[in-house]
Amino acid sequence: MIYQYDPIEIGKRMRWIREKRKYSRKLESERSNISVESIRKIEKGLVLPQLQTLMDLSNYYNYDLLSLIASTLKSNNHNDKYNENDLLFRSDYKIDVDSIESTGILVDFQEIERLNHYKSLLRSYNIENTYNSINAMEELTKLILDKHSYFSEDNILDLVLNILDIKMLITYVSLLGDISFFKRSLNVLEQLEIIVSNLDYEMLETTKLHIKIKCLQSYNYHSLNEHQLVISTCTNGVNFCKKKFSNYYLYYLYYRRAVGYLLIEDERYKKDFQIVKHILEAEENHATIDYLKKVTFEKYKINI
Repeated sequence: MIYQYDPIEIGKRMRWIREKRKYSRKLESERSNISVESIRKIEKGLVLPQLQTLMDLSNYYNYDLLSLIASTLKSNNHNDKYNENDLLFRSDYKIDVDSIESTGILVDFQEIERLNHYKSLLRSYNIENTYNSINAMEELTKLILDKHSYFSEDNILDLVLNILDIKMLITYVSLLGDISFFKRSLNVLEQLEIIVSNLDYEMLETTKLHIKIKCLQSYNYHSLNEHQLVISTCTNGVNFCKKKFSNYYLYYLYYRRAVGYLLIEDERYKKDFQIVKHILEAEENHATIDYLKKVTFEKYKINI
């Protein structure tokens, strides 16, 4: 039995989320890079949006997309009633989450279960110490191996990965850095960069993944005292952000590059620190400004 979401019901809920936040369609369009007309059609249930479009809106609103889809499911046997527990735990229910038909997007509940497990792991990973990082990495490795039984750090290019898989591997890379395996982290990032470069760069999620990879590469190079590589990596990331009109982690790239300049005694660090401050002030992200000021002074005796 195939289960599909109801576009009319999804549209109603998307409109409810937008209106609850008191956003106009124009404002939503400007911030999510989805046209006003597309948003109007989605909210009226007139079109079947691609999964990526729903993910972009879900990310923008910080709303759980898969739970939203699951709550509106209908079956193709014209019976709208279903047993949710039966759906979630049937071992033979294997449908590609990215498949699209004329009547609905097909949802893989095994992927929903993997996503929920992954989110639980991230929620539990909130204590910054080595012991917790090792435990989190062990759990994440098990989660990756559940789907990709031949996974290793050297064969990632041989795996067929979806967006969730890539996000898991980016978290895996972060954990490698936490426990000082910087070269191993860079090896995985090099492979992920190739994979992401072959995805559709018109999708907001792909743009974010590329920027995250640049941020993590720069962090690992910094940890290895490869300051010139930090500078070149961050410059590539900044140029990519400008090309895509994205501010996503732009402050981080400028900050990491500023530190790189500082450590090779290049005066350009001053301008980059000012750009960091300007970006965060424009975003009204005062907590991050205060944190960076504190850390920078403690480590380098420099005031931003």
